[in-house]
Amino acid sequence: MLKKRTWIGSAAGLALLAVPLTACSETTASNNDSEALGPLVIATWGGATSEATRVLAEQFTADTGIQVEVLETGNHLSMIRSMDDANNTEWDILDGAVLGDAYQLYVDGLLEPWDAETAALLGESYGEAQVDEYSYPWIGYGQIVVCNADAVEECPTNVVELLDTEAFPGNRMLPGDPGFFNTMLPPLAIATGSEPDDLFEPSEGVDRIADKLREVAPSTTVWFTSGDAQNQAMLQGEADMGLMASGRAYTVQDEGVNLELHWDGTYIYGATSILKNAPNKEAAVAYIRWLAENPAAQATWAETLNYAVPHLEAINLIDPEIAERLATYPANFSGLALQDVAWQSANKAEIDETFLNIIVGE
Repeated sequence: MLKKRTWIGSAAGLALLAVPLTACSETTASNNDSEALGPLVIATWGGATSEATRVLAEQFTADTGIQVEVLETGNHLSMIRSMDDANNTEWDILDGAVLGDAYQLYVDGLLEPWDAETAALLGESYGEAQVDEYSYPWIGYGQIVVCNADAVEECPTNVVELLDTEAFPGNRMLPGDPGFFNTMLPPLAIATGSEPDDLFEPSEGVDRIADKLREVAPSTTVWFTSGDAQNQAMLQGEADMGLMASGRAYTVQDEGVNLELHWDGTYIYGATSILKNAPNKEAAVAYIRWLAENPAAQATWAETLNYAVPHLEAINLIDPEIAERLATYPANFSGLALQDVAWQSANKAEIDETFLNIIVGE
């Protein structure tokens, strides 16, 4: 059974498990035998994330001698399934995949579970509750409550208030595409009585949260379908308040909008895993373990992209001005709920159809 993730965002008192890269010949590599491993292939989203990952890969190669190829694939599920069907898997690591997609790949037997030593190291480095049988979090941000303080008399400060249109009148911005609906599920559940760490009953349907969305829909002027649309809506005054990706919210704030940011919402992150039939599995495990032992490398990656990284010590190594804007900053993380991936996956078809009908007014 998959673990339910709950994470206290503090690194205090936690220490790394001292497991050297050469401790287990079955899962790690030294420079002497690195030529027998690799080249390691990491599938990434592309763009800036791929460039930052190549910097990590260069450091890994310098330390281990294992060569790395970073692909800009977009983490397409269809490509993984096609490679598996053809018995020709060409990727080793799936980096920062959509959480629900990674869950389904694991259920379908296409992701490799961690070996015991790697699981122990990941648990010590990232917090046991953040590491499940097949993945750990990567590329993290908050989907949080924002409000233009110049546009309304009083701004909501949490998701319950944001979804209360009578107490907090104004034009809303909410996700309008199935690719973003997962970010809205915890707020809807919390606004209808759930606790952040206990969002849904396993057999529950979508009626409860759908009813809440119907209440809010008449006050929603922007249903965003892309990241850029979020920025545009707040910069051009198309919406007064809403749910917004944290990094984008700070960008709008930096551009002069009197935007209040309230770290109440959902922690969104990708899942990094090893593919079940990875051709260079030993090299993949060596990279996973190397990264877990290098909080400074993770901190540099986070500073480059303004995304959160999982290492519990990394937040203390990041420039404070940047760290305070990241989802894993303790004061920020404490207000974020985690996704209920199993429930979301089981109900995805109904969620997508129901929400889309609400958006178009049916």
